[in-house]
Amino acid sequence: MLQLRPGDAVLDWGSGCGWALTWLSALYGTKGYGIEGTAQNIAWSTRFSEGNFCLYNGLDLGWVPDASFDAVISYWVLYHHNTTQQCSVIRQLVRKLKPGGRAWFGG
Repeated sequence: MLQLRPGDAVLDWGSGCGWALTWLSALYGTKGYGIEGTAQNIAWSTRFSEGNFCLYNGLDLGWVPDASFDAVISYWVLYHHNTTQQCSVIRQLVRKLKPGGRAWFGG
């Protein structure tokens, strides 16, 4: 689905404890970057998961460089927001993809 290759940069918005980025690293050799809104999950993921994680609990992703990731994922996070917010975040996340990059939103 995402056609990941070793070394691909993956952004996970709402990375939680980092499980998705850890699995992608183990299975495909990707480099993970997680954005998470809770300090407890950041503490866990930084200690036990693969990737780089940052604490941010906002919907404005203008600080994340555009066209920087081979893949963007978000699992079980968007449903916490209303439809207008979901569309805004998805548009922003798609802008973070490099040309030809792929996105997956689930949950």
